[in-house]
Order: sequence, then structure tokens, then C-alpha cells
Amino acid sequence: MEKLSIFKRLRLFKDYKILIKRNKQLITDKTNGLNLRIDRVGRIYTVFSCPADVRQYGSELAEKYIKEYIGKVDVLFVKTNLSEYVGIREITQIEGDELDFLIIFGFKGFNTAKYYQNLMLSLFFTIASISAYLFFFY
Repeated sequence: MEKLSIFKRLRLFKDYKILIKRNKQLITDKTNGLNLRIDRVGRIYTVFSCPADVRQYGSELAEKYIKEYIGKVDVLFVKTNLSEYVGIREITQIEGDELDFLIIFGFKGFNTAKYYQNLMLSLFFTIASISAYLFFFY
């Protein structure tokens, strides 16, 4: 997606949001064992806990479990037609426990959290500018 124009990326992001909304029930279903959640900016995330025996074998085994889990999530993304839109945004180890990892999936085209932050800032400054203009010149 690196060579696409910003307008094409925004159109693909709109399609991504529509697919997320349409398949929200299937994605966040607790019975599938994936424990996925969707945040306000369209990212899909989960906290993945490795089994207890991973502690004695080290991080290589944890990496294997994470890859296996991502494979299961990818099957869900293929089923919901999201596989072309979604990529892994971040995998971080949660402080305090070496067996828990935060896995964030998101839109491949751009960072949606930064997009929404910039959108809100632009909206705020536009409203503030219009308000100041109306206050001082009317």
C-alpha cells in the first residue's frame, strides 16, 4: 500500500471501516476463543496470555505461541474479507508479566490513531478560528 495516493488510501480505509462495522459481531465473538476487541479508531486488539509452561522455556516458545495465535486470527480475517486491509500494528509485552502480550491489528494504509488525532486537532482549530472571527468581527 506504499505506492497508493492518499485519496485511494482514504477510500480503502472507508471500506475497511464498513467491513469492521458489518463483521463486528463475528470479530468480537467470545466463543471463537480469540478475545478480540475493536477500539474507536478501528484497530483490533487483544491481550494474549501464553501458557504457564512458557516461562521455563523462554521467549522462543512464546514467539511460537504468538505466531500460532496470529494464524488463527488471520483465518478470521480471511472469513470476514479483512485480510487485504489488516496488518499487525504492534506486539508489546505487558509490563509486570512476561507471559502477556498486547497484539494490535490495524489498517495497513496508515496509522489510524494518528489520523484521528490529526483530524480532531484540525477540527478543534477550525472551530476555534471561526469562533474567534465571529467574536471579534461581528
